[in-house]
Amino acid sequence: MKSNDHEKFAEIMAGLQELFVPEKPISHTKIELYFRHFSDWNIDQFSEACNNVLLVKKISTFPLPAEIREAGTADAALAAWLLARRMVGKYGSGLSIIFPDPIIHSCVDAMGGWLTFCNVPDDEKIWKQREFERLYNILKDKPDPPTHAIGTHDLGIVDLRKDVEILRISMQDYLGQGQIEHDTPHDISKLTEGIGNSPCQDG
Repeated sequence: MKSNDHEKFAEIMAGLQELFVPEKPISHTKIELYFRHFSDWNIDQFSEACNNVLLVKKISTFPLPAEIREAGTADAALAAWLLARRMVGKYGSGLSIIFPDPIIHSCVDAMGGWLTFCNVPDDEKIWKQREFERLYNILKDKPDPPTHAIGTHDLGIVDLRKDVEILRISMQDYLGQGQIEHDTPHDISKLTEGIGNSPCQDG
């Protein structure tokens, strides 16, 4: 959190006070304590977490820092699930995926691997989402997560950490030619045509 975020931070805190404890104004001391506590977050993270608190908190007491942090973590788990499911629809099970959040790799691995994750039936998705979010919070502090979600056909790796997505594909496997010791970056739109990998559809 930056010093120029203080005004917006104070406005959010005052809004929480108005909603949960409207009978008394928020103190300057509380604002300063919370601001220091959330110094490792940016203002957007804090705002999103507070929005999540409004959706789930039922008791009329001011949210504790732990409640706000938990709401922020839940949002991260949901965002991770949505990203993973989007990549299922886009690339299917054949390609290996490097996600920007390595916790996704751990969750996918714990749920049976990328192929199993890709083939979740529609009527089970809500339960699998809950399982994924639960695992996300359990595995977030686990050291040495898997480096990627392993594709079944091992055609190549889509690295979502790049600003521009590229497909790194082994030219020997793709073209059936002699040994090539390095992977060559290519434009996805050109290489994914006709590969023969039918992505799982994700509705």
